Amino acid sequence: GLLAFVFRNQILNIAIQKVIKKADQDYKMKLKINTAEFVGLSNLHMSGISLVPENNDTLLTLKEFDGALMIWPLLTGNISFSTFNPNDLHIRLVKYDSVRSNYQQLLNRKKKESFSQSEPSTGKSVYRAVSRIFDWIPEDVNLNAWTTDFITPNSAYQVVWRNRELKDGKAKGDCMVMTPWKKHAYALKGNFDPDDMTGDFTIASANKNDTMELPAALEKFGLKVQAGALHIQLKEVDYEEGFFKVNWSAGYEKLNVNHKRLSDKDVFLPFGKGDFNCRFNGKEFYLDSTSTWVMEKIQVHPYIYFQRKPVWTLGLKLNTPSMRAQYRDWE
Repeated sequence: GLLAFVFRNQILNIAIQKVIKKADQDYKMKLKINTAEFVGLSNLHMSGISLVPENNDTLLTLKEFDGALMIWPLLTGNISFSTFNPNDLHIRLVKYDSVRSNYQQLLNRKKKESFSQSEPSTGKSVYRAVSRIFDWIPEDVNLNAWTTDFITPNSAYQVVWRNRELKDGKAKGDCMVMTPWKKHAYALKGNFDPDDMTGDFTIASANKNDTMELPAALEKFGLKVQAGALHIQLKEVDYEEGFFKVNWSAGYEKLNVNHKRLSDKDVFLPFGKGDFNCRFNGKEFYLDSTSTWVMEKIQVHPYIYFQRKPVWTLGLKLNTPSMRAQYRDWE
């Protein structure tokens, strides 16, 4: 412990060089860090961080951040934080055409191992990857000014987060989405536990008297979607009998949907919620029949089975409990 403290800057430099090398060899990206130094016992200050893909636009820049570094993971060459407070983070995602983008290296990295020989192991690999991501998430995050640009040949979106915070399991943040024709302000709040891999979030319009809109649905599909609020809950993430397993739910309040090719009037849906139990192992995907979707007085239990090998197989089933064919409110 004492040696780790005395030589922590040297250990930090070794860990940073390991990350830089991995970015270059596995992803063909140049990671640059101007300064990195300890302040006090375990607080780390870094500045001038950038990530640039080979022959492409800059993917990420970060002006500076302060965080409490966990010393013991550092001894194995891994960088983990208990607190993470970045300032002025800018992510730029550029899609040049149907094939090329400045983030394609992240999707097409050189694989050290192939899962084609033992595809069921993909379920375990996905679980390990997801677990690792949750392990990286600090318990205390204060994100000041996070901007993400989404750029395609035909459009450009910008998402700006302000005052995004995760502290004592409570998450909150304000978000502005800017499209070529309108600005949309959202507010997010909820609970999040990285250790248990669970969380629940509600996103709504920042103006409590207004509804939120989904501009991407309008641009991509010509579908107008407005809602009072959207809810997402992650209930369980696990690995069981060769399958990656995730149980989650999603719901909405005061949903208005319309497509000009179908109707001039909006379809209003006051409330809806779904509980979904999914399993995946690389060859097979299941949406279990215990899943439930409730919309007003209608309840259904969907089932989906998809198999990729040895032949493509798709199975669909929809079960509904007994219900009256017509509802009428009597005075």
